[in-house]
Amino acid sequence: MPAAAFVASGLVATAAAVAGQGAPAGDARTADASLAADARLFWLGATPEARAGARDRLLASGAPVDSLVAALEADPSFPGDVERGRLDRSIRTTDGRVHPYTLLIPEGYTPDRGWPVLVYLHGGIGRAEWTRPGEWWRDYERIADPERIVIVPASWRESMWWQESQIESLAAILARTGREYRIDRDRVHLIGISDGATGVYYHAARAATPWASFLAFIGHPAVLSNPRLGVEGQMYVTNLRNRPLFVVNGGRDRLYPTSSVEPFIRLFSENGVPLIYRPKPEAGHDLTWVGEEGARIDSFVVATPRDPLPDRLEWETEVSGGRFGWLVIDEVGHVEGESDLPGRNELTVDGESERYLAFPHRLASGRAVIEREGNVVRVRTDGVAAFRLLVSPREFDLSRPITVEVNGRVRHDERVEPSARTLLDRATADRDPRMLFVTDVVIDLRDPPDAP
Repeated sequence: MPAAAFVASGLVATAAAVAGQGAPAGDARTADASLAADARLFWLGATPEARAGARDRLLASGAPVDSLVAALEADPSFPGDVERGRLDRSIRTTDGRVHPYTLLIPEGYTPDRGWPVLVYLHGGIGRAEWTRPGEWWRDYERIADPERIVIVPASWRESMWWQESQIESLAAILARTGREYRIDRDRVHLIGISDGATGVYYHAARAATPWASFLAFIGHPAVLSNPRLGVEGQMYVTNLRNRPLFVVNGGRDRLYPTSSVEPFIRLFSENGVPLIYRPKPEAGHDLTWVGEEGARIDSFVVATPRDPLPDRLEWETEVSGGRFGWLVIDEVGHVEGESDLPGRNELTVDGESERYLAFPHRLASGRAVIEREGNVVRVRTDGVAAFRLLVSPREFDLSRPITVEVNGRVRHDERVEPSARTLLDRATADRDPRMLFVTDVVIDLRDPPDAP
């Protein structure tokens, strides 16, 4: 059914529900149908106006928050008459740039299940803006997958993989794809080749929330330590702990040989980053090894779904609002009583006694380590003045108090009230039905622990 028809049906159903207040209980079925229709339009509406209208009607419905959560979590019916094959498309980011990308939709696609997604970041990004659709990738047939949706976005000098514009672009592409095709949001993997692999490291350290895993082929994290290359934001090794990595480099690579990459691999491994490293001693800056590694790569992808709401997570950032999963660091700054979370940013080179900084940190940062057990959350912070926890009803029992202990002292121990507005505002921003939050627990460490 066209989106306009859903708008009309949603308005009619809402009007009927309002008109029927105080009428027999049969009208509850009308209200439920209205919520379901608007929830579907909220996720799948073809235009921003349609999605915003659905959001406003859901909020105005007065439905209990748990009913709204159930409606938003319900699997919407996707159309089956959609385009398949290679599709060349584009999105526009808030800075006005048009970001082209190519979709590869399997001919056997059906909307009866969620499809895994592979997003490929290409190399060779130091050129002018692309002028022909899809020209940033050489062989689409090679990466087409009958069991997965493949997305190949574009990068160039004005929007490199290691810039905020690409974080926004990839999020927008995933959101649009998820409106048109039934994708499995917990099986969306980011793969990069050469410059694209370097971009994979960047997204793993700066914007890991949407991704299940990261695969970096013949790239180098050291590129992200070069201030002349337009890298936006700072890199933190411990942020890589949150999602698994699969890394391949060649021993004879003229750009990024294993000898120069392995100090970083060693640093990552020593600091708890879950990774598989597959060096290829005879390979150059090429993919000649793909045949022998293909089965292992596929097994890694299949065996690595995303945990959208992990019980343990940590994040470090230099910016207000830095986020991973259900943690948002609102303000950076040192406070009394914080934990000692030592930096993990030094690497060693074989044959040398000197230690080197892996990534430059020119701005002060804050870091939080979180562990949740039931309704009890224990947090250690270093350089964090204020943070918030996003509360999912699928992780917390909202009938009981939520206890938040920070640096050994209880900072919150009471029940929280779910909010329909918070639920819909967060869902509008995230566009991810697997991550629905109904309220926040805000902790300001500049306040004394016993403050009301």
